[in-house]
Amino acid sequence: MKTSTVFKASLIVCLMSFFLAASAFGESPEFLQGVDQYKNENFEEAAEALKKARAQEPQSTVAAFFLGLTYKQMQNFPMAVENFRDAVTMTPRIKEALVELVEVLSRMGKPENLKEAKEWLAVAEKENIFPAKIAFLRGLILSKEGRDLEAVTQFEKAKALDESFTQSAEFQIAMSYVKAKQLDKARDRFKAAVLFDPQSDLASFARQYQDSVEKRLGQQVRFTLGVFGAYDDNQVSRWNGAGGPGAPAWTGEEDEETSRLRTQFRVDYVPILPGAWLFNAQYALSAAWNQNYSSSRDNLSNGLYLAPGYNFGQYAVNLAVNYNFSMKKEAAVNGYRKQSEYLSVGPLVRGLFMNQHLLEVFAGFDNKEFFDPAADSRNDRDSKTFRSYLSWIWSYTQGAFLNLKYEYTKEDSDGEWWENQGHKLIFNTSYPLMPRVAAQASCQYFIQDFENKSLDPIPSDPTKINDRLDKITNGSLGLTWEFMPGTMLIGQYAFTRADSNIAIYDYNQNVYSVGVEYRF
Repeated sequence: MKTSTVFKASLIVCLMSFFLAASAFGESPEFLQGVDQYKNENFEEAAEALKKARAQEPQSTVAAFFLGLTYKQMQNFPMAVENFRDAVTMTPRIKEALVELVEVLSRMGKPENLKEAKEWLAVAEKENIFPAKIAFLRGLILSKEGRDLEAVTQFEKAKALDESFTQSAEFQIAMSYVKAKQLDKARDRFKAAVLFDPQSDLASFARQYQDSVEKRLGQQVRFTLGVFGAYDDNQVSRWNGAGGPGAPAWTGEEDEETSRLRTQFRVDYVPILPGAWLFNAQYALSAAWNQNYSSSRDNLSNGLYLAPGYNFGQYAVNLAVNYNFSMKKEAAVNGYRKQSEYLSVGPLVRGLFMNQHLLEVFAGFDNKEFFDPAADSRNDRDSKTFRSYLSWIWSYTQGAFLNLKYEYTKEDSDGEWWENQGHKLIFNTSYPLMPRVAAQASCQYFIQDFENKSLDPIPSDPTKINDRLDKITNGSLGLTWEFMPGTMLIGQYAFTRADSNIAIYDYNQNVYSVGVEYRF
């Protein structure tokens, strides 16, 4: 088994202390056996022997020190701390144990541990015990407390006091600059860590982080272009009312099938801001051209998303602002005219747990305006909506995720027929099937309970009034293949089943699409 850098350092300390151990403890067979097992990295056996040695001589600080080192290698930090404390509080004090005690307390990382570690750091600094190591440990503690630029000062001090700390200090300085979002400086320090000893394990880690930082520096602005062809078997939402599926639509549009070309262009901007401030923005432009009913169904859509925010550590808060303006083609004006406008504003809270689970909570208001005049004021869809959701995302393996989401809406529309409460359940997942190929699936179930009776204009009874209830199921299955760097081939099947007791809103739809998306 390859000996770690930390273990090597501890082993050197052990060997330097071995002669002190022999004279102070009288070369107890249990003690000597424990030290020998420790040197051979047999930590379980070392712990058993050293526990017996401590039982025989409870006041031996050397036995306490070696048992603390053994527990440290076994990742049993509470027991390591207990033994290191004995080694520094009893006589004779082992000064190496004080450094080890500070390191283990800092690795445990709880506020009470860091508080005690800083108390022992003050003792070590006062007595000038291993000043380079102590400066390095103080830097680690400052970094854990989020005082990253102060940590840099301590790492620089450790490097200046002892050249052997140079590579470790450069690496930690780079990590501090990453946390402080000073990525240019971080990149340079990772390079320095690599150049100091290119063949070391730490250099290998530094190269990986350097690549990640350089990639992040180049990703503040990203562009996406997409072109998709699709076949839609019900572009006009032909209803399943009187006459059954396939009956003429009440709008008079009888040919519901169409082929469609859809293009999209997106710009994502995620700048690197100082400190804990956050910001991301996105502009999206999409267009659809239909083979049938192009003069009434072709459309253009512009979307803008802004999300300034602040990172509080365990969670981040953003103000999410989403605006969309769409236009549709109309033969009467020989071009496009306004179709709808949408604005959503509200706080979004995100928290990351155990490095795999992302929880999102949102609550805000939507304002919708439709520019087509309503023939009946009761059918005016302009509205103000309260919307909230709770979302959980689990990244359970490399390149795979599972997302579950619940959304609640309370829509107050200008027309009484559209006032409703909505409950939506959403499921999304993606899983890599092989390198550069992934399968995707999604499903959502939306219940809209309308608060007022609505007109059901079916041909047999155009005056019928019903309590409207819609149950809408959407689903999709897809495959993505990144056949060139940044270029993906995407195929997807999507369906909609709208189940409504108002005939004209009850329909089925299937859409098959394939296209190419390029990101740069």
